[in-house]
Amino acid sequence: MVGGDCAVLVGALAAAKECFGRVGLAFVDGHLDFFGGDTSPSGEAADTDLAFVTGYSLEGLVDLGGGTPPIVAPGDVTFKESVTEGVCCLECTSVSTRGH
Repeated sequence: MVGGDCAVLVGALAAAKECFGRVGLAFVDGHLDFFGGDTSPSGEAADTDLAFVTGYSLEGLVDLGGGTPPIVAPGDVTFKESVTEGVCCLECTSVSTRGH
């Protein structure tokens, strides 16, 4: 899926998991979008979506997709932040320490 708004990720990925089981994510964005619901400077879902789907946010937000969080395991996420950085496989600890 290619989306124009980061917030569509939660529902689209939850639907893919429901249909196919375990899912992976190739995440391409200008920012990491890993703020939790309580740490986002803007309060927008657009900078929290990766935290939601990997299970690193507030209860009630990480389970937005239904089922048991996470929607996608952190080890199944590949992220490309910008054209100057290479693609890297992120583990849960490296994602959570990078922030936005």
